[in-house]
Amino acid sequence: MNLLLTSDLLVTRISRGKIKPEYAAFDSENLELAGLLIQTFEQHIGKTYGTLLAELEGYEEMNYRFIRGLSQLLGMRTVIETDAAVDPSLAREAVFQACGGMALSPAEKEETIQKAADKLLISVQELEKALWADLEENQVLKSFLPLSPAELIKQYNISLTQTLLFRAVDLDIWIRGDFQKILWKILRSGLMYSLEDTEEFTGKAEKPEELKSVNLHLDGPASLFRMSERYGNSFAKLFPTLLRSKGWRLKAGILHKGFQGKLILEFTLDVSEEAFKIPPEAARYSEALFSGLLVEENREGYETTKEGDGTERKAGKVDEVDKTGKAAETGFVPGFAEEEEKEAETQETDTEEAYDSTVEQAFGRLSLGSWKIKREPTILKAGRYAFVPDFSLKRGGMKVYLEIVGFWTPEYLQKKVEK
Repeated sequence: MNLLLTSDLLVTRISRGKIKPEYAAFDSENLELAGLLIQTFEQHIGKTYGTLLAELEGYEEMNYRFIRGLSQLLGMRTVIETDAAVDPSLAREAVFQACGGMALSPAEKEETIQKAADKLLISVQELEKALWADLEENQVLKSFLPLSPAELIKQYNISLTQTLLFRAVDLDIWIRGDFQKILWKILRSGLMYSLEDTEEFTGKAEKPEELKSVNLHLDGPASLFRMSERYGNSFAKLFPTLLRSKGWRLKAGILHKGFQGKLILEFTLDVSEEAFKIPPEAARYSEALFSGLLVEENREGYETTKEGDGTERKAGKVDEVDKTGKAAETGFVPGFAEEEEKEAETQETDTEEAYDSTVEQAFGRLSLGSWKIKREPTILKAGRYAFVPDFSLKRGGMKVYLEIVGFWTPEYLQKKVEK
């Protein structure tokens, strides 16, 4: 799932050559606002997307970029569909053929619509609804996957960081210990990188053959001669994986276009950042708030019946049931972070057997005569630098390691050979 915000919604603070996103706090005001937006999306299930957008515009007067950013993330959790008796393109084609030119008067228009409706075997009302039912504002919100207000705030902060990194010229990541997950993510994405053993560089390595503390240097999207959206998206998607690591810090050069022209600003971040950690009190407040928001909506699903003694009893309607057969208490579902984590776990399950690309898969199936091809994603050290091959080619006593490069530039290949 692509969770980058559009560039106009990126909110940053610039000071003394440094840049940092304006992260949202987990305070009561932001949590209430996030809860209101989540409720609004839920209340518009079954309605046109246009009516949802119109109501959201009314909220944007309070804090345009923040509310629009939250709404954009919530929009990624919706399913909108065209609701029409016939395909809208067929409806328009039928009307065009029926008019035989131009229908200028109301009578001619009515006759044309009737002819087209008869041809399609639908009513006039169904035809008029179908004509432009495929426009986004006329499509119907079929489903929405909710999440807690606190989780939405957390994802907003993550998305701000990803959107900023999309403008990176380069990125340095330092990790001690748990670096394999982020490394495999880089390899699978085909990003341009170099891997350095920082302990070897400082002379503190106890076992030179092992990597415990590394520096990953990546060429950023803004370093390419022609900006690649695919490369930028893959680059930005590294961040959620990095968040699940321990003992990390990063530094990136961000390309900023301002009144003084193009500047390279420094962006730094480390594992201590609180913007990605939901405080316990915020989680509790968020859950209580979210449950309260649903009370009024859930009342519609209640029936009032009278007992034999004349007292009234309200019987609730269960809308969602979890895998254990128990009704969900708050309606919470996993947020973006959990979804990213599940996706990452799935991708990392078969790291050594899975291919990073169709090119690697095709190469692995080649027959090279007496050479034996083996899939071998291991880490090889060369001084303080490390090399991660994709295959080994073996014949007799000779063994050759091979890496298939994804994204590349001439400068990147030259530096890689030199290292």
